[in-house]
Amino acid sequence: MHNAGSASRCTRSRRPVKLVYYETFATKSEALAREAALKKLKHDAKAKMIEEFRGLLPSEAGPLLYTERLLVHPILSEESDFEEENPKDLYWNADWKISLRYTGMESLADDAEDPQEDADESIGSLKFSGPPVKGMAEISFEVQEEFAGQGYTTEAARSLIEWAFHQKGVHFIEAEAETKNHAARRVLEKLAFQPCSMGEATVRYRLQLRK
Repeated sequence: MHNAGSASRCTRSRRPVKLVYYETFATKSEALAREAALKKLKHDAKAKMIEEFRGLLPSEAGPLLYTERLLVHPILSEESDFEEENPKDLYWNADWKISLRYTGMESLADDAEDPQEDADESIGSLKFSGPPVKGMAEISFEVQEEFAGQGYTTEAARSLIEWAFHQKGVHFIEAEAETKNHAARRVLEKLAFQPCSMGEATVRYRLQLRK
């Protein structure tokens, strides 16, 4: 699109251009704020971000969901067949990796010895039970104990839920938590899930797409 001329005057004067990095945000205001922050970074910081980005891309790149602190993306197995299967079904069946992201701002800290050291570190995962059925998808999540209680699970789940609701035909998302698992229940409640049924040892929650 940019090489065809649909770009700002600054970009048009630098054609041809090649896409080497991108981020996805839920709102325009978040994207503009992030763009302003990126423009302040030094060349070395930008280069490290591009290097991390290339390292995370699988041969068949799936959605890359960025939040303030995390990167969430599907891990596709080597057996994944994009020709035989609907690509979106692969994402519904995949484990979605939660990793700490390198934003470039770490290098601005006085005590930052290696801002890239923790980049791409897996701290947990999210997963759907499979493709949506009758407009409903089911999600589950887990985070490593050392990263619990810091809001990472809520942050990652929110980004994947937003992705799910942007897929055609998805109207509800459900999740199940053990009655005594207060941490998981708090995450679901923060995400605006509402209890819809209760078993002997579990509580089922539902979130409806807001129109």
